[in-house]
Amino acid sequence: MATYPTAIKSFTNPLATDFLSSPAHATQHTQENDEINAIETELGTVVRGTYSSLVLRLNDVPGTAAYFINAANHTSLQAAINAGSASGGAVFLPAGTYNIGTQLEMYSNMTLFGVGPASVIRATASMVGMLHGTAIGTISVHDIQFDGNDTAKNGIWMENISYYDFSHNFFHDIGTTTEDSNGCIDYWGHHGVVANNNIRDTNGSCRGIFITAGSSFEIAVIGNVFDNCWNGIVSDDGAHHFVIDGNSISNSRAIGIAISTVGSITVSNNTLYWNSPSATSLGISVAGNATTQNKDVIVANNNMNLNRSGGGANGAITLHYLTNVSVTGNVVKNGSALGGIFADNCLDVVITGNRCFDDLGTKAQAYGLYLTGSTDYCAIIGNNFRGNLTGGISAGTGTNNVGTGAGYNITA
Repeated sequence: MATYPTAIKSFTNPLATDFLSSPAHATQHTQENDEINAIETELGTVVRGTYSSLVLRLNDVPGTAAYFINAANHTSLQAAINAGSASGGAVFLPAGTYNIGTQLEMYSNMTLFGVGPASVIRATASMVGMLHGTAIGTISVHDIQFDGNDTAKNGIWMENISYYDFSHNFFHDIGTTTEDSNGCIDYWGHHGVVANNNIRDTNGSCRGIFITAGSSFEIAVIGNVFDNCWNGIVSDDGAHHFVIDGNSISNSRAIGIAISTVGSITVSNNTLYWNSPSATSLGISVAGNATTQNKDVIVANNNMNLNRSGGGANGAITLHYLTNVSVTGNVVKNGSALGGIFADNCLDVVITGNRCFDDLGTKAQAYGLYLTGSTDYCAIIGNNFRGNLTGGISAGTGTNNVGTGAGYNITA
């Protein structure tokens, strides 16, 4: 089979006075039939769109239910999104840099996607968010690089969204040097996935992912990589029923994972390293409400190193005002000054199978486990708290706890 032709050859037409064998039949269309077959294999035999060359190009190709919009064929990226919104289509960003001076608005039932880090949306002026949507649903944004250029306060900024997927995107230089901006991905909504994004903020002034409002629920934050953000992952104001799993978070200025006023949350299989030793720095912080304790929290199988609290308060894993808590299988190394695990006013807690220790030349982590306040009805069994500055467990004044004495854990 001949290779795909770069041009269609011209046939040699015989003259009326030529004999049947002149020019030779074999020279009239050498390999032309094979090349025509190659064209048919590539393009088919039915007209399907507009072609700017012999190779099929991605243009605005209508379909039965949705269609692709090629951003390169429109005067601006917003114009391409507007065109896609007409029938709930997908907008494709070929490799290139798309400069925006104002935030982009996205609509329901849409996909915005590129080819990866080579598809760049870059802010050129101050704006609250680079990509925004309000009261929209069934959306997907993936394989795009968001360059905030130290001018955009948020990367993806969504309000009241549902059924969404933000995945395989790249974020950097979101936020400004003078303020604590909201987030590289900042939103409130429900039933969504935020997965496999690469998030770094060279100013350290911006949260990586910021999930807010009590109407945020049924969320999975999975497999993202964070470096040099203010916080890695933050959720507040009562977000509930979600999973934070398999993320890598390093060099946060404050807290790696900070969750407050929550219910039904799992924080598991994350790696947290050197989330900066300032007075408020922690690895994982899960906090309920002092009036109505929040319930049903799992913190499991996280790997943590050098998540110190320079001010001497709390622990690498810190729990406040929670009920029905399981803390299992975590490795906490060289954590905060009070303890690797710190529990304050928590009820009905199981703490098992954790390894908390400090192996630096100058130890700072006083205890493997530090209990304080009315932390009652705890089962503390099968942990290894050997190798801390002061001891294995600081039992506090809680009541009805099992395992704070000898024989249940390795403490020395």
